[in-house]
Amino acid sequence: MAYADEKASVDIKILKIQRYIDWIEGVNSNTFGPNEATDAEALAHTTTTTGGGDAYYAWWRTQYPTADENTTGDTTRATALVRAVYAAWKDWDDNGSDVATQEGAVALAKLKSDLVTYQADSDNLQDNIDNDAPSIAL
Repeated sequence: MAYADEKASVDIKILKIQRYIDWIEGVNSNTFGPNEATDAEALAHTTTTTGGGDAYYAWWRTQYPTADENTTGDTTRATALVRAVYAAWKDWDDNGSDVATQEGAVALAKLKSDLVTYQADSDNLQDNIDNDAPSIAL
């Protein structure tokens, strides 16, 4: 794999890890919704917010205040999405309404450690690209 391709792959991992950290910590603004889906039905359950998972679930409940496990949508997909997000919201609500506590400090520490490792890998790959290092065939 060429260094540029490998760096692109590592950078995608960095973005996903940072997004998950943002979900837990709620420090950075990010877009949250059903599993990165971008169809119209999923976008109805998607918002950009600062505050992570806690802010997302609070926002979602204000948008769907009467949703429950029996709620139906205009399509099969819409029904599945509202029920899935409701189930996730209910778990969050029933367990203290605190994503950071639910996810745990150990998981957050691991994510941050992984982020540092991938950032170092990305920097090393960028250095190889900048210095025209020969690609190594694996």
